[in-house]
Amino acid sequence: FSSTGLWAAIKPGGQKKLDKLWSDRGNSKKTGNDPSRQFEEVISSLHSRVGVLPKRIVAALQESYLNIAHHAYEAFKKDPLFNDFMVGRWWQYAHLHPETGRLIIIIYDMGSGIPNTIRSIQGGVSDCSSIQYAMREGITRFNVQGRGKGFEDIKRPIDSNASAEYLLVCSGVGEVGYKGGQIVKEHSHGYSMGGTLLEWAFSGVKV
Repeated sequence: FSSTGLWAAIKPGGQKKLDKLWSDRGNSKKTGNDPSRQFEEVISSLHSRVGVLPKRIVAALQESYLNIAHHAYEAFKKDPLFNDFMVGRWWQYAHLHPETGRLIIIIYDMGSGIPNTIRSIQGGVSDCSSIQYAMREGITRFNVQGRGKGFEDIKRPIDSNASAEYLLVCSGVGEVGYKGGQIVKEHSHGYSMGGTLLEWAFSGVKV
């Protein structure tokens, strides 16, 4: 358990403990709340552990962090009970299996979530339908002029790499899988995970 780096990421210790994670290049778990300042280090850490990254994944990660930084927590900022520590907060997990070359990259935030955002412009749809609507070409998640490119950059690593397995998008109770330019999975859970989770999977990545 401790050898995976998970205990170092979740054990009590406050801000100093979290800051220490950044100096531990071998730890696959990272968290932060200032992507504009931390993104370069995130990518540098990935390169040091993975080597050559799949095509387009850097742009996909950048778009994901941009969304978190500017939009995911907007609904909470006026809540006096919402801790400043959580504003813009994200978590990342990345693991490359040394024998199979299978690479998994996950980003999670505890913001409003895609369904709540989409229902503000298209009401009465399920969480899975909301996620699929957000993933359509030309739809930006937040309809903000000049801000972000929606899911096009987020989907592109799956469309651009022969090694790509899937993109998984979970938000609210919805779970949607994407591969080969189309939706390949849709599932509604009996509970809401809160926020949004993105997972990219690749196989045969050179170690």
